[in-house]
Amino acid sequence: MGLSSSSTCLMEPPTLYIAHVHITFLMPNDDKLSESPLRSDLLHQFILRHSIPTPLVYNNMLHFPNGTLVPSSLPGRMLSITNSGKSGMFVNNAKIVTSNVCVNSLIKCHGIRSLFL
Repeated sequence: MGLSSSSTCLMEPPTLYIAHVHITFLMPNDDKLSESPLRSDLLHQFILRHSIPTPLVYNNMLHFPNGTLVPSSLPGRMLSITNSGKSGMFVNNAKIVTSNVCVNSLIKCHGIRSLFL
């Protein structure tokens, strides 16, 4: 698979429900979560919007070309991966501030600085 284009889509879009637990969850920090008007009826959508339907450790993401598009678990929603060198790794405009939080689980997690709206 050639990865030379600036906007490469690596995976097929997922269905509405996560069929398995092999995902990457992008966890907003506590401050951002507390500012969010998150309601229980929107929790499922929040989780889908903040997850990628494949497990990715941080080192995997470092190999993605800037602008690589990956689908979130929410149908029709794509996430852009950007490696800004010393400035850090970003998913959309959210900086990954804590990588590989839960690597020993089927779910891979990374802490991010903001919410995906």
